[in-house]
Amino acid sequence: MCTGARVTFNAYISDCLTQENNNKNYSASKSRKRAFEARSSQPRAPVVGRQQYRPPALGARFRLLQRRNTGHPTQQKPYKVAIAPAKPKAIQAAAPAANNAPKGPCYNCHKMGHFAKECPYPKIQQPTYPARVHHTSIEEIPEGEPVTAGMFLVNQHLAVVLFDSGSSHSFMSQAFAQKHDQPFTELGYGYRISSAGADVLTNKTVIGVTLDVSGRRFRVNLVVMPGLVLDVIIGMNKMTDWGAVIDAGNRTLSLKDPQGEGVL
Repeated sequence: MCTGARVTFNAYISDCLTQENNNKNYSASKSRKRAFEARSSQPRAPVVGRQQYRPPALGARFRLLQRRNTGHPTQQKPYKVAIAPAKPKAIQAAAPAANNAPKGPCYNCHKMGHFAKECPYPKIQQPTYPARVHHTSIEEIPEGEPVTAGMFLVNQHLAVVLFDSGSSHSFMSQAFAQKHDQPFTELGYGYRISSAGADVLTNKTVIGVTLDVSGRRFRVNLVVMPGLVLDVIIGMNKMTDWGAVIDAGNRTLSLKDPQGEGVL
């Protein structure tokens, strides 16, 4: 009896396992069917019909396809650009000098053909003479000084001119000379000009400068002074020749007429 019961129990267990396996297979097949039906229900892309093959005509020529260059851009062969050969430049003849006048004289060797700055000979020590400037600008002139200033034409250019009895010579500022292209001459000697600031060395002068005062024209040679603020200074060397008299109280100036016709 016990043996029969054991056989019945084992058969029951085997039937249960078989039934469970059948259930899994059924569920799997049902899932596959459901997935297939879902895919079949989605819209599909239209199938474009291919053109019917047409054989080539008789005598047709075929062109070989060119292989594309799929390499890296840096691996491409460099291309060449045609450059036109440069035309030879025409050799122009040197234009003749506008001014054929000989240079000189040189104030270093006293020869013609060059100036002192171009002299090939050793530099000769030039003698230096003392000179004095009392005031270099209008602002530094105190009240009561025997000086007077005004605007006058110097070589047809308007300039600030100071008549100063304390200056030994007559001067033109280097800035004024350069601004108005005044031709200067290098002397064979130099001036050491003492001023309130410091001593200045120069060997340049502007010869035959015209100064127009009250309709009269005076002529004077002016020493070119670097650093001078005023345009022109008329010193004692010319004030004496012109008979200049300065009224410091009234700031007036009297000059002898250059033609000897009285006092201006």
